Amino acid sequence: MPTHSQLAAQLLRDAAGFFQTIGEQNEPMREQMMENASVFGEVATLVESDPLGKIKDPAQPDLDEKDAPTHAMLAAQLLRDAASFFQTIGEQNEQLRDQMMENAAVFSEVAMLVENDPLAEIQIPVHNHSHSHEGGCCGGHGHSHDHEVEDDHQHGESCGGKGGCGH
Repeated sequence: MPTHSQLAAQLLRDAAGFFQTIGEQNEPMREQMMENASVFGEVATLVESDPLGKIKDPAQPDLDEKDAPTHAMLAAQLLRDAASFFQTIGEQNEQLRDQMMENAAVFSEVAMLVENDPLAEIQIPVHNHSHSHEGGCCGGHGHSHDHEVEDDHQHGESCGGKGGCGH
């Protein structure tokens, strides 16, 4: 079973893919979205490889390392930021509201899990599910598919946000 940290890393990578897609399709937002994608990808790698590790912030040289946030804490903050972003999209686009609010709820829940116990394992029941990705808001294409939840998490598979706006 994946740990909270591994699940957080996967969601961060999904968000990075989502931001990259937005940036590729929206010139005025390109620079910010590509920066977001890069940061989310970097923190995904950190939280997956060393959830309890810490980064010394060069902008705060007086901050003692013991007071620095862990990779899991950074991941939780980024997941909350992504949840807020999805919520804003949902509030502004009736067509995407349900999917974006669901995304926001999932990202918020995983943020809490990774922050409180990054090394605990997620207990995922094995069952098939299907989901669809809406196109449209970012010019992505819509698609849907079936797969086993446990297989996806064990093999680090996801749609990577390339389906547009949904997870």
